[in-house]
Amino acid sequence: METEVDGKIFGEVFWTDEYENFWVRLNEVLELHKERNPLRCVEILDFIGRNANHRPNDVTLSHYKNSSLSPLSLQYLEEAVKQGLEISVFHCLIIMDIWFEAANQKNQTLFDKAVNVMQQLDTEKVVVKNQEAESEYFHAYSHLWRDRESYKSFAQRWGL
Repeated sequence: METEVDGKIFGEVFWTDEYENFWVRLNEVLELHKERNPLRCVEILDFIGRNANHRPNDVTLSHYKNSSLSPLSLQYLEEAVKQGLEISVFHCLIIMDIWFEAANQKNQTLFDKAVNVMQQLDTEKVVVKNQEAESEYFHAYSHLWRDRESYKSFAQRWGL
């Protein structure tokens, strides 16, 4: 995706009304993948979110503060969990970040949904798909763990 788009078209997608056509087209693209490959939808939304925040190459999940993006991403992650797909550590971090941001924003519905998705997740289905990148994100988002022991345990289990 990064090679196909320079990011400029995403610049103001969350903050102006004139991008309604963008969201219509995006929904058409997501429809193509939502049942067979919901994780592809998550990747597309993550890419758009990073570019919309002008941080395409940073270790950031800051775009999950956005109330439009988080529920959509969580919907596709929930579908992937229901299908029993392998979920990367990165995907776990997205769920945890949505959970964290929902708590900070006092969005009880989104918080409950994120907790539910995490509870449904089979830890045997969690895998490391990109060791270097996922390790970098994992350490950058250590604040998502409530205690140091769970953080260390997670790191040890997945070699991060």
